[in-house]
Amino acid sequence: TIDGTIDLKVNPFSPYSKEDLALQYESSMKIFKMVEDLAFAVENINKVQSETSKLIEEGKVDKSTGKTLIDKLEDIRKELVATKEGRITGEEQLREILGNLYTSVAWFNGRPTDTQIERIGAFETEIQAAVKKIDEVYMNYLSKVNSGLGANVIKLMTRDEFDK
Repeated sequence: TIDGTIDLKVNPFSPYSKEDLALQYESSMKIFKMVEDLAFAVENINKVQSETSKLIEEGKVDKSTGKTLIDKLEDIRKELVATKEGRITGEEQLREILGNLYTSVAWFNGRPTDTQIERIGAFETEIQAAVKKIDEVYMNYLSKVNSGLGANVIKLMTRDEFDK
């Protein structure tokens, strides 16, 4: 091991201002957080779908009610992440588009373009709308599934549990 400190400094020959670099960092972190928020939402969808399927197989949940919940969540999930089988399908959904935007902003050492900044705002709105749709499905359909389960209800993962 080596002990010591390293000072990281901006390249003095960089053509970009401190403001440009700050905006690049802020934009990168905003996109990163959106990807994390999206991953959290999708992980909860996967959890609910998996647990509901298991409960249907065990006969603890009405097949029709459970299948409706699974299908409603799958419709949303397909809008958020690529779901086609295979290595290279060409399918791009919100997660893949966000990944491309993150790469283009984070790996360029200058100011993000105006278009990139506009896209960040648009994607924030899109993620908020998706989370709202997911919450409505949980309220309207997960609650029906859970109503017959007594104390053994399907619980959503908390953000703290996801972040661990």
